[in-house]
Amino acid sequence: MQHLLVRIMFRMKPKAAFILLSQQIKETEVLSIAYWTYSFRFLLSSLRTLRTDEQDDNAAVSSLRSAAELAKRREDHHVYALANLMEASILLGQGISGVDGAKKALSKSQGVTLQDAPQLAFLFQMLDIVSATIQGSMAETDTKMKVLQENLDGNVPWKQWPADGTFVVPVKPVYDRGRVEELRFKWLPKADLWSLVWFLSGSIRAHSNGLDKKAEACLVRGQEMIDGLLSGNADPGLYSVETAAARVTWRRLLKLSTTLQLIYCYASRSAWEEAITALRQAETQFANIADESEQRFIKPWLTYTTAIVRQGTGNLSRALATYQGLLVDRTSELGILAALNSALILSGPRTRNFRQAQNLLAGVADFASNHRNPLIQGAYNVVTVSLENKGENLNVVRSLLSTSNRIFRQSGVHHMLTITLALVCAKVFNPDPHHHANMSRATLDCAVKSGDRLWQATTRSMLADALVRANRESEAKNFRTASEQDRSAVEQYLNLGTNV
Repeated sequence: MQHLLVRIMFRMKPKAAFILLSQQIKETEVLSIAYWTYSFRFLLSSLRTLRTDEQDDNAAVSSLRSAAELAKRREDHHVYALANLMEASILLGQGISGVDGAKKALSKSQGVTLQDAPQLAFLFQMLDIVSATIQGSMAETDTKMKVLQENLDGNVPWKQWPADGTFVVPVKPVYDRGRVEELRFKWLPKADLWSLVWFLSGSIRAHSNGLDKKAEACLVRGQEMIDGLLSGNADPGLYSVETAAARVTWRRLLKLSTTLQLIYCYASRSAWEEAITALRQAETQFANIADESEQRFIKPWLTYTTAIVRQGTGNLSRALATYQGLLVDRTSELGILAALNSALILSGPRTRNFRQAQNLLAGVADFASNHRNPLIQGAYNVVTVSLENKGENLNVVRSLLSTSNRIFRQSGVHHMLTITLALVCAKVFNPDPHHHANMSRATLDCAVKSGDRLWQATTRSMLADALVRANRESEAKNFRTASEQDRSAVEQYLNLGTNV
């Protein structure tokens, strides 16, 4: 009854609800009623992570750690694992700054055998994958994702996975002969789990989508499953009105996130018409999210994606204006990426505002150059070299490009690797025609893998120039012709941005 009372009070008087909840926790701890101590502490954590004015991640984590300490003393192993997994989830929501704490929490839960708790086992795997993704460890995420999918395709005890997604966690009785009690939690139904897995799989493969389009296939499959869930045809569970509304909101958020990721995939292979169509769908999906707090959460990603599409389709003035809205927080990844893209636009031939571009780059230098995500570091290095004038320190350029080359090669991000190699050709190997030709050919191979038509046109032209300098005019002619064909395609989609 007190549990229900707190949840009801939270809707009307959240501060009073937390006061009551704190009292209940103290009373149950004094009376050593572990079951209710766990219940109230998990409730406190849940309420503190809701996107309201009362959100307090630190308070939520503190409550979970207290629950974990109690569970460790009482040897309630599954409670201990769940508390640490929930802590990891909260910390990962903070981005790169929370990764270390999340990994510590995951390592604690890793010591618990979860074979009889498939929900906790899959939650651990997904959080582990997200942790690696945030750190830019793409090769690691690929491996872990394959393991997760193999487990889902294998002998999963789906009988322990009710249609409504609920699961139970056992709590040892206070007395030796007492009855084992169970904490009941709501999580993902089977179809929602698969939708999330398809989304994660597509997101992880996005960097290589230009080569095989596997990321798109995963994301489209995820969208189909989400559409089935939103229609009600693929969800046999029975829910309360409150739970049903929360599930609809969550599914709409996942669908929008999947659409945004699809746009990145389309953009990576220069499929800009598809990207524009998907962006229109994303705007509609955003409008369908009734919860304003959830809209505020996802809005920056929609803004950034809109700017990307505008930039890619030639509407540079509107792209630059859109990026401005993300520069308020230049310490965030979106803020850094917005600054890097803005600097490229400002220094380009249409604007030629080099001073403003340099100032913008300097404003994020401290955060980007030492960022925990190596992909951010690599991108910053590339933009820095791009903005350098002739006569710059060649050793510095070599060092920056060498670092970016290593980062993007290890992660398999062909698009950024292409740009890095192109800069190497232009600024390092340019004096030697033979080295330049060989490096240009390697850059073209990478551009083809990325699927980016603009960089394919650019690198074919670079290779043709290098071959001419190396007295190989007959070879150069073929690449020049192919470059012109690519440029014709590029010019077509650069005119699409007028209506974006």
